Amino acid sequence: MENFVKQTLLYDFYGELLTERQKQIYESIVLEDYSLSEAAEEYGISR
Repeated sequence: MENFVKQTLLYDFYGELLTERQKQIYESIVLEDYSLSEAAEEYGISR
């Protein structure tokens, strides 16, 4: 839980520096609990 809070705070602070696609991928992995493989498959990228 502590790691999630830390990631959320960092995202709130630095999220505006990310591109829209980077934000989508980050949110899928961290907030929606996708695995790296699931996110890679959904977005057509390598993990």
